[in-house]
Amino acid sequence: MSPDRRFILLAHNVQKLFRHSYLAQYSVYDVATTEVFPLTPTPDEAGHPALQYAAWTPRGHALVMVMKSDIYYRPGPRGSFVFRVTRTAKPGLVSHGVPDWLYEGKEKQLI
Repeated sequence: MSPDRRFILLAHNVQKLFRHSYLAQYSVYDVATTEVFPLTPTPDEAGHPALQYAAWTPRGHALVMVMKSDIYYRPGPRGSFVFRVTRTAKPGLVSHGVPDWLYEGKEKQLI
């Protein structure tokens, strides 16, 4: 639920990637109107894209999202303004806003 209690963020079609990471489609439920609509990083985004992360900011009903390892900020779930925070994601090399994969095999330590 958004900090101002106006919206509820719903994750669905969740696909687990690694131990602590997943992709999901997100929808927003408007408490006042009972309308449900898809959350997209940009208003003109076609379809209902899978996001790596989505969360409310600490105040109001602004959102941060991660798609294709780049971070996006929206002042609200409705409206057309979107700020793309990063543009430098490189698959397998640089990821923003999500944890990197960590190899957890047995390692030998030299003493």
